[in-house]
Amino acid sequence: MLNNLAPGCFGKSANEKEAKPVEEARAEEADEAEAFCNEQTEDECNDRSVEKMFFTYYCEMDEGVCSARRVMDD
Repeated sequence: MLNNLAPGCFGKSANEKEAKPVEEARAEEADEAEAFCNEQTEDECNDRSVEKMFFTYYCEMDEGVCSARRVMDD
């Protein structure tokens, strides 16, 4: 049933997809972690962390703002 659909109907094929450069992926990951930490309240901040592909990010208060600090995973 799906084999009569035009190529590219569901987006790029596996051959057409390009992998993100590592630096771009790490920057995107850091931005996501920072956004997560920024959403935390002052009381929640120091107890929160988010595990991503490259790093684990721990939230901590810095001058009244909850920010992400990264730690390299083993």
